[in-house]
Amino acid sequence: MPNAVTVYHTYGMEALYQGANSFALFPRSAARDFGIIMMTLHQAVAFGLFAGPLFHMFEKMIHIHDKPFWFRSLARLPLCGFMLLLAVAFPFFGAVNAILGAFTTSFGTYIIPCVAYNLAFNSTDNMVKQPKVSLKLIKVLNWAIALFVIVGGVGMGGYTSIKGFIRQIEEFDYFAPCYQCNPEL
Repeated sequence: MPNAVTVYHTYGMEALYQGANSFALFPRSAARDFGIIMMTLHQAVAFGLFAGPLFHMFEKMIHIHDKPFWFRSLARLPLCGFMLLLAVAFPFFGAVNAILGAFTTSFGTYIIPCVAYNLAFNSTDNMVKQPKVSLKLIKVLNWAIALFVIVGGVGMGGYTSIKGFIRQIEEFDYFAPCYQCNPEL
């Protein structure tokens, strides 16, 4: 979240019309190129992680789950092609991802762990290792983080992402030749 705030503060409306690609805003440098390479690697790994269960279900459905890996890999190609077709046909996946991030990632990453820690450890009796600071301080900090993420991440982030999603649907066209283009151009 601090990264997004900094980019929007620095680049303003330019950030809106770069197709949600902040790398296009930064000047060419080795650091920017390294960031692009790392983001590409991240996307490849994330695709594998998220598509893996879909691949396994697809293999079970067409009864090839017990075949050699090379055969299953070839059978996955049509599924990858279908996912690519959907990605090109519906280019507002970033807006869907923002909604999911606001509602699921906020809970899974920040809120649930903080609240679970506070509920699990009522005292230091059932802790394997004693904390170096007061347990009360840790609990207050956890409740503050959970409240901040509920208000900022889920509340404001959810509102903003849903509002952006609705705006993008109004501008939507299948296989758009120029998606989110600057209207001044």
